[in-house]
Amino acid sequence: DYAWKTAMASYYVGLHHPKNEKEAEMLFEKGEEAAREGFLFNEDCAPCYFWAAVNNLLWGQKGGSLRLLFVIRTAQKNLEKVNQLDETVAYAGGWRTLGQIEVGLPGFFGGSDERAERYFKKAIEIVPEKPINYLYLTRLYLEQMDQPEKALEVANKAVRLPPPPEHDVENRHALRDMQKILKKKLSN
Repeated sequence: DYAWKTAMASYYVGLHHPKNEKEAEMLFEKGEEAAREGFLFNEDCAPCYFWAAVNNLLWGQKGGSLRLLFVIRTAQKNLEKVNQLDETVAYAGGWRTLGQIEVGLPGFFGGSDERAERYFKKAIEIVPEKPINYLYLTRLYLEQMDQPEKALEVANKAVRLPPPPEHDVENRHALRDMQKILKKKLSN
């Protein structure tokens, strides 16, 4: 537990509260290292694989496109391991993050909007009560696939979910973002 919780804290602080870009990069690197130690100690630690992948991707992103391309395959393998061990980790985060990778990769590097759509739908199927999974599918339909009707349908489902508790910051933000999308689309 110590390993993945340290990795999760590194992710959160690096993403939301770094003093500067260099500190964020260092936090993501340390988070990946902590998570990796966890799954080396316990090869069935699904949260360890998840937080290793997330921190590794963010560390790669901070280093530019080449570094990111270098770490993507390792992150994908870790996310696939998460899905084998426990698909519910981080609200089906393994599937959701695989979808985000597909959206972020150009087609000539293997990215696929159709695969992303399958992954996001799988995340919703596994954890249907969390707005974050709906948000990524909505964005895919709006920004990548030019399917605003589908996006609005997904967003409407999300805003009808019970509101996340105060401590569930990411899902509260996802719900807020979904409400903004609906408000913007309705005002057009």
